[in-house]
Amino acid sequence: MKTKVLFWLLLPASMLAQSHFMGTNTSRRVGVIHSTLNPAELSNLHNKVDIHLFGSSLIVSNNKLTFKDFFEDNVEERLFSTEGNVNANVSAQFVGPGVAFKVNKWAFGAHVATNANIWMHQLNSPFIDAVINSDVLLASTAINANGNQRFSGMSWGEINLSISRVLLETEKHQFNAGITGKLLFPGTFGNGGIQSLQGNINTIGGITYLSNATATINFAYSGILAEDFNNSSNYTKSMFGGFNGFGVDLGVTYSYKKDNKTYLKAGASVRNIGTMTFKNDNNSNRTWLFNSNNSGDPNGLNLNQFSGVSSLEELEQLLINSGTLTPQSNTNEVKVSLPTILNAYVQWDVTKNFLLDAYLQQSLHDQENNLQIANQNTFALIPRLKFGSFEVSSPLAINQDSNFTSGIGLRLGGFYLGSNSAITTLMNNSKVGDVYFGLQFGF
Repeated sequence: MKTKVLFWLLLPASMLAQSHFMGTNTSRRVGVIHSTLNPAELSNLHNKVDIHLFGSSLIVSNNKLTFKDFFEDNVEERLFSTEGNVNANVSAQFVGPGVAFKVNKWAFGAHVATNANIWMHQLNSPFIDAVINSDVLLASTAINANGNQRFSGMSWGEINLSISRVLLETEKHQFNAGITGKLLFPGTFGNGGIQSLQGNINTIGGITYLSNATATINFAYSGILAEDFNNSSNYTKSMFGGFNGFGVDLGVTYSYKKDNKTYLKAGASVRNIGTMTFKNDNNSNRTWLFNSNNSGDPNGLNLNQFSGVSSLEELEQLLINSGTLTPQSNTNEVKVSLPTILNAYVQWDVTKNFLLDAYLQQSLHDQENNLQIANQNTFALIPRLKFGSFEVSSPLAINQDSNFTSGIGLRLGGFYLGSNSAITTLMNNSKVGDVYFGLQFGF
């Protein structure tokens, strides 16, 4: 299956597009964008009223190739010809118009957001290499993949309504709590999962076969991604569907003050608790037992027939026609769980101009669940220089798939711009490419 989407989704230049707006959402100028990290931050608004015009964050990461590798030839082949499983994530978030304001000890906020994700999880390199390079003679290879190999994509919209309150405030201490309710508008979804694949790959007479193989396979899709997951515009044209889901963010913050200024602040939040149900005419969520010995060919399943496939519907139908699938479950319900995560951070104003943040993002979900939107784990130290309304930060992060990254972020008043991988990308050893920017103002 020469799926060019495998190349496209890993190409930083495409960036349909982990941790969005990292650095900006811990800036000392607290605004609407901070509520995407922790709704309790609204009680720390920099201004009485904050208006967020727009913000866009685009991220691509993987665990195999560096940024410069994507400008070489045969990227797809080299990605899967290396040892070890392939993990990759393409994520985009657009935070649209929003407003937040304070009334005594209360604070309120609202904003619109859209999301698009593509996720590759634990793809077995020898197996995928055999599929996408089925016209190349390969040596016999044993496949023993115990986990769930997932390829999934989805897009959805949100309307976020937040409320925060100061629970305790003294001369030196302040505690806030906040909650965000998310009205969810699922757009399109597609997932292919191969659980516990065991078998052999052989090249016989110029044809590549999967033989003596068993697995549990899931195909779940709704909307345009079922028809073509190779077209990048399909992820953006279905950002907002009908209202069909609800989510919640919960958060708290603590501030220690010195000389009427915040000296140390800590916050924690659990975000994206909830589900949404995708509904389209082509909804399908089917799980199959796979056995290559049922193909009718003594050599096994012919992999060459999947060349050029870019549709989940077509891929599933080819396998059905091959006789290798036995039904296990069949439903039209595509109910997908949000990427629930824990965020925790500490902000320390070391001096008037030098600030230091520590930031953690930890997934709280099962990434192998076929109806789970996944996210990555991240830990970062963010040194920051602040001179009046100007800030410059340089996040130093360890990411789940792309390992170490270093970047730079700038803020001037309400305008922010940055990349958490810019420095390591320029050093030609980054496995992630990202950029974010936006504009807000307050009065």
